[in-house]
Amino acid sequence: MFLDEIGDVSLHTQTKLLRVLQEREIQRVGGSETLIVDSRVVAATNRDLQAMMAQGKFREDLFYRLNVFPLFLPPLRERVDDLPMLIEHFLKKHAGLSQNRVVKMSPVLLPAMMNYGWRGNIRELENLIKRAIIKTSGDTITAIELPSGDGIPLPAAVPAESAMGMNTPYKEYLSAITSHAEEVYLVRMLRLCKGNINQIAKLMEIDRKTVYRKMSEHNIDPSSFRD
Repeated sequence: MFLDEIGDVSLHTQTKLLRVLQEREIQRVGGSETLIVDSRVVAATNRDLQAMMAQGKFREDLFYRLNVFPLFLPPLRERVDDLPMLIEHFLKKHAGLSQNRVVKMSPVLLPAMMNYGWRGNIRELENLIKRAIIKTSGDTITAIELPSGDGIPLPAAVPAESAMGMNTPYKEYLSAITSHAEEVYLVRMLRLCKGNINQIAKLMEIDRKTVYRKMSEHNIDPSSFRD
């Protein structure tokens, strides 16, 4: 049983839910018969449940009943490498919006998407893909409506585009552009923060270890950006 947005559940419903989890018994709406249930429960939330407990907005006993095996999913802006895979997934999922006509997205759109803030995370990406599918007349999405002000400008020409031939496989093409966009983003952050890794990690909302790993992957020396 998947309980989405568990942090939005009222205290009254939390009490009922706790009883179900503890006793494994339910009653149908309008019914009087008690039924035994045997299920695995997965709960998800984008809220800070521990902070809500401190404020009296979430039951502590329910939190510890649910928090058996916690999993943290980073926001989309911290895992932009997943974008090509997610885009492909949503293109297939919503292909019916164009009677299966739209089958791919132009790779030249990926750098801007990788440098966008994605405040709405996966849902925002899915909605943008759906909107693009509806507005596309051919088989390839060539424009994406990213809100202004949240993207990071990139060089007009992406080296990967000229270095790779027209017969390059689509996924390989996406991978090359993804890598280039990530490198441009890291260099921009290093210049902005003058090589201060702590500040970069804070702005990117990732840990220092990840920043260093990304720079190592692109052979970037942070010391060259320090005063």
